[in-house]
Amino acid sequence: MQKIVTYIVFVIVSLLTCQLSASPNQVDSIIQVNSKGVVVARSYFEYDANFYQTMAMHYTLNKKNGNWVGTFKETAEYDNDGNITKRITSYWDIDGSKWSEMSREINTYDREGRLTGVNQLKWILERSRWIGSQRYEREINERGFVTNHINYTWNNDNDIWTKSNQCSSEYDAYGRIHSTTNSEWKDSTWLFTTRETFTYKENTRRQTSSLTERWKNGSWVKYHTTESSYIEESNHISKRIDITKTYDDSGSTIRIRRNTTSYDDNNQTIGETEETFTEGRWITNNKWRSNTSYDNDGNCIAETRMKWQNGYGDNEKWEGVSKVLKTFNDYGDVMSEERYSWDNTHNAWKGINNEQYDYDNLGNIILHIRQRWNPVKKQWEMLSKMAFEYDDNHNKIRETTASWDKIHEEWDEFFIGKTDYIYDGEDNIKVMSEYMYEDNQWKLTKTTYNY
Repeated sequence: MQKIVTYIVFVIVSLLTCQLSASPNQVDSIIQVNSKGVVVARSYFEYDANFYQTMAMHYTLNKKNGNWVGTFKETAEYDNDGNITKRITSYWDIDGSKWSEMSREINTYDREGRLTGVNQLKWILERSRWIGSQRYEREINERGFVTNHINYTWNNDNDIWTKSNQCSSEYDAYGRIHSTTNSEWKDSTWLFTTRETFTYKENTRRQTSSLTERWKNGSWVKYHTTESSYIEESNHISKRIDITKTYDDSGSTIRIRRNTTSYDDNNQTIGETEETFTEGRWITNNKWRSNTSYDNDGNCIAETRMKWQNGYGDNEKWEGVSKVLKTFNDYGDVMSEERYSWDNTHNAWKGINNEQYDYDNLGNIILHIRQRWNPVKKQWEMLSKMAFEYDDNHNKIRETTASWDKIHEEWDEFFIGKTDYIYDGEDNIKVMSEYMYEDNQWKLTKTTYNY
């Protein structure tokens, strides 16, 4: 498995944020060397018999006394399926020169390996105590659907978890949610709060209605209803119309809203209108639309987003929000991407940035140029560029960056950086060397080794 490592001056990024696939090809240690050849940072890793990472520990060198100081540590335990069951993160206690825990996490799973519970605690140094940060439990049926989810809150007075709220769900034969019931924990019992019920069109997941009810005085009281209808064109949905009514406790309608959503041929949302029925007519509250254009290969080359400005007479109009223009090569790779925003003062589009790309014959990006809009000259101006080189296995072996000198209109040599990569026989990064361009030559600033 190719190791993915984030390289920064102080390596504090956790490498246990996700389950790792079992593989004997693991990095055991990383060292970072400055331009003088001095090791300034170290990282160590340990694995269990199944090659899952059980420990990641990072140190940096104290330049004043030459001692190694810990920056971050994380340990993990796994079940037989490779799921993380316990995770502990620690910080370096400078006074005690030792690792001290700062967070704990316990996870539970069902027989199918599905997550059924999370319990997280964090250490509050100022108060010298553990407090809960997150805990939930859930039940999953044989079809893999969550049927019950319970959230907990931390009781600071008693230092214990207490139940907070619960959501129970029922499904129909097609796996669609038929209803959800919400409850809150009060006086050592669950009390209903709201319930939603849904209907669908035939054997599809296209929702046709929903009913929201509130629990009042021992019974369910209607609160919201939504009726949904669809307009189809050329075998796709072009519009969805939702009409929602709100009711008081006596069942009388107190508000009617209509939401209309428009879609293009690719089922992408291109417009939405929100309206309220008042005094016998629909009043627009919010409305926007998106106009898209495609080339002959189906690539989106232009997208313009507009919003509706309410007013009277000529003051009601569409106004720009954002615009994106793209060009593509014959292989579908993006060659340029221009972004604009709407200038309300001049009622015109204003440039934001422009990204330009170039590729080699194998589809690898070899050049990335960034430009920004100059409002005075009303044109794009250079900002930065990145150039890339690759080996025969498509591994990036060199990355060069530079900034644009606006005064001399050339790439600024004092802000040029270069990073070289060396790989092993299995395409894993083994050495990463970073350089800065000074005094007309490249100077090594840092080297990172993976072992």
